[in-house]
Amino acid sequence: MPSGSICNICNKFVNILQKKFLIQHVQSATKARGLDTPHLLDLVITDTQEIIQDIDIHSSLGKSDHAVLKINCKLNSSIAENDNSKLNYKKR
Repeated sequence: MPSGSICNICNKFVNILQKKFLIQHVQSATKARGLDTPHLLDLVITDTQEIIQDIDIHSSLGKSDHAVLKINCKLNSSIAENDNSKLNYKKR
């Protein structure tokens, strides 16, 4: 695929993200090998900026050329109130 075609595909992808108000959080290269040009390969996409608090990019494991991402997320969850009722399994 010619590099111009790749640029067009990338631009279309970015435009779709923007139209849908989505945010791509990874901003640094996450794949590199030797003297090859590093690439941003991993995507973390959300619809809210506040969900992702921090992304740390660490060195790869073993012989992999992919970085390890440590992602700290702020997730809201509702915790059900403690239900202290007991079930009665006795036969009647």
